[in-house]
Amino acid sequence: MNTYRATPGGKACDNCPKAFDTQDTGNSACTACPAGYFNGKPGQSCVAAPPGTYTNTTASWFPVPW
Repeated sequence: MNTYRATPGGKACDNCPKAFDTQDTGNSACTACPAGYFNGKPGQSCVAAPPGTYTNTTASWFPVPW
């Protein structure tokens, strides 16, 4: 998870960039974190903004305080 193979038949997978993830395997692209979620490190899953913070756009790198 959180990796993709942009080139069909390629041998190596790349980490999804920050603010993107995948929910399964065998992906050719990554999906932007939805509003309310963020991901500040490549290869990590999107996580919900903690209490007292928010993200109001897709592909957020970090949450902001209310």
